[in-house]
Amino acid sequence: QMLIVLDNCEHVVQAAATVAEAVLATAPGVHILATSREPLRATAEWVIRLPSLELPPASGQLTAQQASAFAAVQLFTQRTAATCSGFTFTDDDVPHVTEICWRLDGIPLALELAAGRVAQLGLRGLHTALEDRFAVLTKGRRTALPRQQTLRAAIDWSYELLSEDQKAVLRRLSIFAGAFSFDSAVAVCEDDLSAYT
Repeated sequence: QMLIVLDNCEHVVQAAATVAEAVLATAPGVHILATSREPLRATAEWVIRLPSLELPPASGQLTAQQASAFAAVQLFTQRTAATCSGFTFTDDDVPHVTEICWRLDGIPLALELAAGRVAQLGLRGLHTALEDRFAVLTKGRRTALPRQQTLRAAIDWSYELLSEDQKAVLRRLSIFAGAFSFDSAVAVCEDDLSAYT
């Protein structure tokens, strides 16, 4: 009986699928947990998609205790307390923390990087500085992989995993500042998508 964890498989997805199938075929007591941005598409695979961390309502009057029920706020305030001695999450902090969590889409790495800047900038200063999040979210753990030390490195690494066609589609979609419909995506990517039909 054994659990094998294959972490971060997206850049070696074919090899990870091959290894997973070979191990499972010869060792029935073994289970494999693989993390990846795309499914391995291996035999007997069960896919569980993990969304960003849960965010509090964008508007509304919450207390610090109520806001702390949301995973994004929990992570941000815990990491802030760990890196900023004397930090206590108060009711007055809720609007700033909520807005920071929303602006970072509840993405754990971005929240951790942001929490590391509270000691320097304060919550209000961080909230303002996030206008240029690539310049602000730069102080990851020294021992982390390079792609996890800054937000720009994380995005660059992810972008480089894309095929040339996927990069072209993503560049076209970058004209949207927020959410967009499928029809809108097709309209701006029509030339690139025609290659697939």
